[in-house]
Amino acid sequence: MGIEACPAREADAAVLAEMIDAFNVEYGRPAGLHTSESVLRDGFGPDRGFTALIAWDGDETAGYTLYYPTWESITPARGIYMQDLWVRPAWRSKSVGPVLVAALSRIVLERGATHLWWRVDTDNERGLAFYKGIGASVDPAITMALEGEALARMATR
Repeated sequence: MGIEACPAREADAAVLAEMIDAFNVEYGRPAGLHTSESVLRDGFGPDRGFTALIAWDGDETAGYTLYYPTWESITPARGIYMQDLWVRPAWRSKSVGPVLVAALSRIVLERGATHLWWRVDTDNERGLAFYKGIGASVDPAITMALEGEALARMATR
């Protein structure tokens, strides 16, 4: 049958939360932050923060990607930002990543958008090699963030 990328459904909330948590743990972040409830609220609710594709190998989940729409003011054009791309260790090097990125690329084009963006940690050599291998270019921009106290301070200015 092979690997298939399918839109996540509400019934997938628990397994999606488990995979998101596994992704975060793999990168040294705390476990247990993601729940079915948070995935349902933020991925399927009226004010959704993301959409997801899940890679299936038969009835087993092999990986996922989270994404959301963007708009580029320079060109101007719509696009999609890929927040996460994660493959279970047992499925790595089995074309799961390419299947997910190809499915997301089709969504980009179906929406009339012009680009797919994401960020990758500079020490993620395997990810960098994969992305360069599929033809991705390196954007020289630096990702910045306001979080926690810095965000609260800025909001009071």
